[in-house]
Amino acid sequence: MSESPQLYSQLENLLAWRFQLKRYRLSPQQKLIASKGGYQQAVRKGRGMAFLEVREYTPGDEIRHIDWKVSARTQKPHTKVFAEELETPVICVIEQTPPLFFGSNVRFKADQALNLMAILGWISLHSGDRFGGAVFNHLTHQWLEPKHQLKTLMYFLQQAIDLQSQLNSPGQSQSTHWTTQLAQCQKRLRPGSRLILIGDFIHQPPNFIQQLRQLKKHTDITLIHISDPIEKHLPDQGVL
Repeated sequence: MSESPQLYSQLENLLAWRFQLKRYRLSPQQKLIASKGGYQQAVRKGRGMAFLEVREYTPGDEIRHIDWKVSARTQKPHTKVFAEELETPVICVIEQTPPLFFGSNVRFKADQALNLMAILGWISLHSGDRFGGAVFNHLTHQWLEPKHQLKTLMYFLQQAIDLQSQLNSPGQSQSTHWTTQLAQCQKRLRPGSRLILIGDFIHQPPNFIQQLRQLKKHTDITLIHISDPIEKHLPDQGVL
């Protein structure tokens, strides 16, 4: 990939990450899960999301899973069996607001944020997990339901680029942007999901931390703060 300065992200650069990350995983536990048909499922059978089959009832089976219609037709008790899905929904919420429209070396922070989103997306798909989430700027936002589909990730990347293209100058964003997004996430997240937040988290209101604590009770949360070297070490130019 080119290291020349650029203002906006290029889709071809985000797609290029696909072929560099096939051996990477978000967690080592996923290596223990059997892969079948492109989706990761448990080797054992049990109560889960996907219906597997109907078989004769055996002692120890859950009575609530008895298929009464089949049992009446065959005159023998039958129970439903489900395949337990162990894939982890990965929810990525990414910021494309004016504070990220800045960079002193190589690329803007908004571009770097999309690179990280693309990397996480490709790794999630290679791992058999669903990937989706939200992207927002100072004007609007887009939500994509997590799916294990290439077209979903590509659409997510394109939506992020479109929102990034609405940036034209650095500046401050409203302190309510992140708290609004977290409130929406709290309505959509399922227990066991992995939530990854990417952006500039400076100047957040007090309830931002409170929302994170609430989400942390049922969700694995990772914050990735996008910063620039010049923000940590200002140049010696007198009084600024």
